[in-house]
Amino acid sequence: MKKLVLPAAIILLVFTVSALETSITPVKSSANQSSPAVFNVTLQNQNPDNQTYSVSILSPKSSWLYYPKTIKAPGYSNKTFQITASPVEDALQQRYRFDGKIREQKTGKTKQFTGIFNVQQPYKLHIIDLKQEKTSFIPGEIINTEIEVKNLDSQPIENYQVKAAYKNKTKTETGTRILPGGTRRYEFSFRTDKNATPGTNQIEYTVTADNKLQTTAAQKTTIETVKNISETQQTNNKILVFEKTVKAKNTGNSPTNVTLTAETPAYLQSITSTSIKPNQTQEIDGKTVYTWQKTLQPDEQFSATYQVNYWIPVAAITLLILMLAAIKLLGNNISLIKTAETDGNSIKINLEIENNGEKTIEQLELEEFIPDIATVDESFSMNTPKIRKTNEGTKLTWQVEDLEPGDQRIIQYKIRPKVQVEEEVDFQPATIRDTEGKKIAESNTTSAEFNT
Repeated sequence: MKKLVLPAAIILLVFTVSALETSITPVKSSANQSSPAVFNVTLQNQNPDNQTYSVSILSPKSSWLYYPKTIKAPGYSNKTFQITASPVEDALQQRYRFDGKIREQKTGKTKQFTGIFNVQQPYKLHIIDLKQEKTSFIPGEIINTEIEVKNLDSQPIENYQVKAAYKNKTKTETGTRILPGGTRRYEFSFRTDKNATPGTNQIEYTVTADNKLQTTAAQKTTIETVKNISETQQTNNKILVFEKTVKAKNTGNSPTNVTLTAETPAYLQSITSTSIKPNQTQEIDGKTVYTWQKTLQPDEQFSATYQVNYWIPVAAITLLILMLAAIKLLGNNISLIKTAETDGNSIKINLEIENNGEKTIEQLELEEFIPDIATVDESFSMNTPKIRKTNEGTKLTWQVEDLEPGDQRIIQYKIRPKVQVEEEVDFQPATIRDTEGKKIAESNTTSAEFNT
């Protein structure tokens, strides 16, 4: 009889000590990025031997959860470990759940548990992205920037504003409805001051909802150091008196050392005077060279004048001619050449524009008029003009890009005769006008045979 009782007791003992019990207790059930939720999980080792347990958790937000993967517990003891939930910065405000499982490695027995926590953000709207094409700018350049905000609330948001401030300029965008978890992107542009000094500033962003501050952010922008000196010369030629002024202006944004020079034939030094004493006077290769040195602050200018009282009339006349030639070189000099050639049943018109002057010429318009005896082939290979048709004919207007000194532009188009003309037909000149509509150049007349 005793032999039958002993195995039963042993079986009962094994069943009892092999049981696995766990419990989970929330220590802190709310969470955000800076303050995680905390749970205590306690397991009971009811076995007399030391046991090793594996811990695993299943959750769509498993990257938020931190816990030990393995737990060791002495026999007949309780072991407590922590699970923390740290949501990301832009996590939605709502309830989240995770399911855990503890597995006894020797026996394979498992026990499941569940935890629930709430994400409570300090704001409803959050800035999740800032974009800026670059961080360094020169004075006068435009800063283009973008900001993206996300609704972290569990309800749609409509009454909100996004502001961007740069120095003394503030721009505001009134937001449109955002669903929970939705985002909106806004663009802002600021032009830096032309006289901006080198340094670092910030574009500051503010997001408000229902007149309450939600979140802020900032981006750094740097104004680069620009050293640029504009030098000019001005002459005043009177009878037997020649006067010349050299000027320098600091158009950059930082202090810059400038050196101005002027020279005259050495034999005229005795009859030359200066408005400001030069820092240095030298005779080089038969010329007297006057040198002025100055440190200019941004937007500061400096000028010095020298005057020659001529007693040799020939020298005065020679210098006058030189000055007139220099003035002519500094002016606008645009050439416009028009040619025409037969191309099958069409006539190809070539217009060649060239800047022969010393200055860049901007925003020009090229005008051409085709009488009603021909039609314009509107399949332009490049630089499509504005076309306006009238009873008298067709007017073509091209916008010409800026022309640097020596630049050329060639424009071609074709026309098709409407009528047969035995003799060659003369084409009236093309014209170039400036931004004020003033004609500054006119082409030659050209002719071509008119065959239908």
